[in-house]
Amino acid sequence: MIKGDLTSFVSLIQETVETNFPAVKAFIYGHANKVIAASKSNTYPIIHLARPMIETIGNGFGAPNTVFYAEITAITKVNLSGMQATHNSNELEADNLALNMVLELETHLRDKAREFEFEFKLLSEFEPLIPGWIDQVVGWKMTCQITLGANVQIG
Repeated sequence: MIKGDLTSFVSLIQETVETNFPAVKAFIYGHANKVIAASKSNTYPIIHLARPMIETIGNGFGAPNTVFYAEITAITKVNLSGMQATHNSNELEADNLALNMVLELETHLRDKAREFEFEFKLLSEFEPLIPGWIDQVVGWKMTCQITLGANVQIG
C-alpha cells in the first residue's frame, strides 16, 4: 500500500523513472517553467510530471483513497546538425525516443500497480508536445489516473 499523499505520488513516479530510465538526465515535477530552465542547460531527455488534479473518494471502508490525474511528458531535443534530410531523420529519431519512453513508462506503472496495490488507468491517447514549444524539443504526453490509499483494493 502506498500512502495517498502528494509526496508519495511524486516519489512513485520519480522512483519508477530513475529505476527504469537511466538515460533520463532530469526528472522534473511542477510547473513548465522548470522545464524551460532545464532546456537552457541542454539537459535531455527529461521526464516532466505536471502538478496533478486531485480528488478524494470514499468507499465506506475508512480512510478515503486519493486519485491523482497526472500528465507525464517525455521530452527530447532534435539534433540540428547537417542537411535538411538529416534534420528530418534526427527529428523522427528524437520523436520516437520520447514516444517509446512514455509507452515504456506506462508499462512499468501498470506492472508496479499490480505489485504495490495502487490503481493505474490511462485516460487519453498519447499526445505530442506542441511543435517548437522550446527551441527544437519534441515530446509525448501521457495522461493517466493513479489512485493511492489504504483501501484501493477494497473499493
